[in-house]
Amino acid sequence: MKRVLKRVLILVTYLVIALSLGLVFYFFLKPASSCEDGIRNQGEAQVDCGGPCRPCSSVVSLQELEMGEIEWINQAENNYDVTIQVRNPNEFYGVAKFKFKIYDRIKGETEASWQEGFILPGETKRLIAYGVTAVNDQAPDFVIKLDKDSFIWEKFSDYAMPNLEIYNPAYQELEQGSPFFSRVNGVVVNNSNVDLETIKVKVFLKDDQNKLLATGEQAMNTVQAGNRREFIINFPHRINGVISSVEREVETNIFDSENYIRVHGQPERWDYKQ
Repeated sequence: MKRVLKRVLILVTYLVIALSLGLVFYFFLKPASSCEDGIRNQGEAQVDCGGPCRPCSSVVSLQELEMGEIEWINQAENNYDVTIQVRNPNEFYGVAKFKFKIYDRIKGETEASWQEGFILPGETKRLIAYGVTAVNDQAPDFVIKLDKDSFIWEKFSDYAMPNLEIYNPAYQELEQGSPFFSRVNGVVVNNSNVDLETIKVKVFLKDDQNKLLATGEQAMNTVQAGNRREFIINFPHRINGVISSVEREVETNIFDSENYIRVHGQPERWDYKQ
């Protein structure tokens, strides 16, 4: 009996020692509480705010990007150009960089490639993916996937959109013998107070039923403040259908500090905060 009791005491002693060592290691090695640990602790009023952290009123609740209409053009057998409208509902926060892929839900995303985009505060724009493949003999079901881990949100204060406008976009078919079937030409005007290194003009050709028939884009370099620049977007292949309208967009990446050449007059209110 004494031997059994002795063994029990030894076992209990070992367990107490092991538990003590475990607690010591836990308290020494556990991460220290912080205002960025995603846990409500250290007297915080909410997760990572209040108490010793920043006031909860300063914590921004960002709204997710909103996906809109998806349109596509069948360029060849089971090969499509796809556009999708995206809107940023946040007034002072833009996404400096994010990754997305557009693919046919039936075919799956395996062959789809990631693309990079950006979107300004309050901006609505269309993303374009060229050469998206779909399953033969089935109506495509295109979707967009966003890589949320790739999002880089940036804050602007006293923000105003870049003032870029497109005037008189016109579609015309070219004469036989031309290397192109047709083109869209027009004028883009930089009404902002800054010179821009690069802007991009995008056009969307539609018929009288508002069906998308073709899309194209052109990058333009060194667009100075107040400048009017002509653009030409060529279409090499015949477009099936009758073009009734030319919708257009123009964009510039104001997250990129190298996109500014110099400032004219009063600076634009693009006080982007790193």
